[in-house]
Amino acid sequence: MPIQLPLKISGIAEKSVVLFQGMKLTLLLTPDGVAWTRGWRTAYSDAWPEDERHDVSYEMKRKDYES
Repeated sequence: MPIQLPLKISGIAEKSVVLFQGMKLTLLLTPDGVAWTRGWRTAYSDAWPEDERHDVSYEMKRKDYES
């Protein structure tokens, strides 16, 4: 299941770029700290100083998404 995650971007210096080469998603499932994670995944993307928002895509197994 592909899911889109919106990120708020700020503080990137002029004439710079932030390169995303991987991401790790952790979902807190219960208030007492039970969590789900699949670990680090390769993800290539970039963000520039003028960006205020950046969407990244993450894929999870359907059974994980449904639970």
